[in-house]
Amino acid sequence: MKITGFLIFSAVAVCLALPSVLADAPTVPASPATPPSVVTATANPQAHGPVVFRQAMQAQIMRSLHLTAEQRMQAKAIRERTTAAITAIKADATLTPDQQQVDIEATRVAGHRQFRELLTDQQREKLFRLQRQLIKFQRLLRP
Repeated sequence: MKITGFLIFSAVAVCLALPSVLADAPTVPASPATPPSVVTATANPQAHGPVVFRQAMQAQIMRSLHLTAEQRMQAKAIRERTTAAITAIKADATLTPDQQQVDIEATRVAGHRQFRELLTDQQREKLFRLQRQLIKFQRLLRP
């Protein structure tokens, strides 16, 4: 428990420091050999802070849950379906921005529910504890 808390705290600290580290890094010029994500991340580090933080936290949670190979494959499929559905919602010009937000949130909630359903009872409890810890850290970071 103490180690998990420490790892989450460490991930938060790294993610908070990342924008300042990237800001000091030289901007990479765009070239065919440089992926756009590298150019964008170094050119505008503030815009990618939340994305980097979310990805780091998701990776930490996945490692902490000790998923089986089958669970990892199912989780990846859920994530891909959810991402595809959200992309389709964003591309749907017939929806108003408010309708898009409602549909995106419903899609995310459904994806989270599907993920929780593939976990064992012990993994679900651990996920709940990790999420509570994350909420506490997020509250500490708010001004």
